[in-house]
Amino acid sequence: MAVLPIRPSSQEEILRITQLRLLLTDRLAAQASNWTMSLGCPFWRIYVNKSPGAFIEVDRQRRDLLPGRVYCIPAWLEYRTGVSGVVQHDYVHFEWSGISAGWLRHCIPEPVELPLAGALAGLCGQWQAGLGQRGPLTLAPHVWTQAWIYGVVGALLAKGGEALQGKLLNRFGAAGPLRAALEHMDRNLDAPPSNAELAKRCSMSAGHFIKRFKEAFGSTPVQYQMDQRIAQAAQWLVGTEWKLEEIAERTGFTDRFHFSRAFRVRLRESPAGYRRKFRAPSGSG
Repeated sequence: MAVLPIRPSSQEEILRITQLRLLLTDRLAAQASNWTMSLGCPFWRIYVNKSPGAFIEVDRQRRDLLPGRVYCIPAWLEYRTGVSGVVQHDYVHFEWSGISAGWLRHCIPEPVELPLAGALAGLCGQWQAGLGQRGPLTLAPHVWTQAWIYGVVGALLAKGGEALQGKLLNRFGAAGPLRAALEHMDRNLDAPPSNAELAKRCSMSAGHFIKRFKEAFGSTPVQYQMDQRIAQAAQWLVGTEWKLEEIAERTGFTDRFHFSRAFRVRLRESPAGYRRKFRAPSGSG
């Protein structure tokens, strides 16, 4: 009989760093009035459409969103949406944590199209069954939606093969010695720690820490923290009623004006505009 190890292996510890977290799921009657937008958000998306007509444009290249297919859109990707007619558009927004958005963009730079078949089709059916319900998401639909997210990402990784999975595992491995710094940054979005403080938590000199961090994540600690702060602010703009001043304080900005400038640089629109865009009523209410 197989016995679970008391102490996980180093590879198991590495794999536990990454998690997928549901942010939002809904069904939209997509039409020109509500699905003609420029996007570039700090979360991942999954799209499934019931009929043809909707499309996205990446670098001015049009990609039709066809029925019977699943589309997984990387975080921070800049693209435009469009639609002809009215299309039932089912979607999920989710966070992929444990590895920097910059390195994920390096490994998965484009939208990924997957066939809606086999086990993925079954998970999709369970997820979509919960979209017809009114009111807040309840426990069983929430769990099925989480399973759907993991299923899509699993299929994405399988499609990428050993090359993609090797790239990601190498990043997870490199991040291991930096975990204390990552956890400290995540716990202190309201007061971003200095490089010297982060290096001390990893028992490294500041120079060595910055070098190891750039090798592992493809960005400096300051850039990484800014990505995390803007991503969290974007979630709070959509998911809470907090004022801009409160969100600015909780994400370590001196005031709402400093926050608004940094947000606009990263997402190319104001926090207020971002909130209006993503809190507009959907087709399912």
